[in-house]
Amino acid sequence: MSQYEDAAIAVWSSFTLATALTTPSALKQHNWDKPVVDAELNRLLASGDRCRILAASSKRSSDWLNALLILSCGLRLSDEAVRVAVGLRLGTPLCIPYQCPCGA
Repeated sequence: MSQYEDAAIAVWSSFTLATALTTPSALKQHNWDKPVVDAELNRLLASGDRCRILAASSKRSSDWLNALLILSCGLRLSDEAVRVAVGLRLGTPLCIPYQCPCGA
């Protein structure tokens, strides 16, 4: 292995607390990704966003993204509504508090 491969495996092992894959399963990307994804999921579930993570990862929770756009029935979300919906799903800040120039 090259020094770059060794470095990448060391970083991967630090994320997953697992040893490098050497069996034929090492040829599948899923086997490398799963320990990292599971470790990150456990970290997120331990944080304060547990309810949001569980709701977003539940079965069929993203079905609204596949809804058909039918203008005649009013089935259309504005750009702002999509921004808010996606922001809530991802847990990102939706607005920035206003800071008055006078400091108030």
